[in-house]
Amino acid sequence: MPVDRDADGATGNGRHPTHGSKLHAAFDGETGIVRRIALTPALRHERTVAEVIVPDDVGRVWADGAYDAGDLREGLEARSLTR
Repeated sequence: MPVDRDADGATGNGRHPTHGSKLHAAFDGETGIVRRIALTPALRHERTVAEVIVPDDVGRVWADGAYDAGDLREGLEARSLTR
């Protein structure tokens, strides 16, 4: 079986281990148009790419809890992108 050397393992919140990649996407909530994407190894945490994929000209940011971190939240609040 071929092995993707750029992929790595992740535990998935205590569930079965996985091997692979994650696709992170920022899209327009009204139109559904993808604004930015990033592909990372599975082990890379979401918050490490969040500031990179969030465009500067968005009105709000909606994300699941994996993206919620103190330093990231502060950066988004400084850009007036959270409630």
